[in-house]
Amino acid sequence: MDLRSLRQAGISVVEMMQGSELLAHLDRRTLKIIARSLSFVGVTEGMEVFQQGAPADGLYMVVTGRMQVLRRGADGVEVVLGELA
Repeated sequence: MDLRSLRQAGISVVEMMQGSELLAHLDRRTLKIIARSLSFVGVTEGMEVFQQGAPADGLYMVVTGRMQVLRRGADGVEVVLGELA
């Protein structure tokens, strides 16, 4: 879902962020400041968003859909740690 889709659904970016446990405690003014620097990224099934061990380059939120969090063991086998929705 991109910014246009959010607006068409009657949802503001600030309202979307207020629904996040991580950001819900922040006041509306602070959320508006954060909202100005957001970028929306479309992700397709099977696409890798970030890699284990790589330095962080941002904070990702799932707006629609689901995303699995995987960890690759020393043997190379991936284990599902959880799912983000």
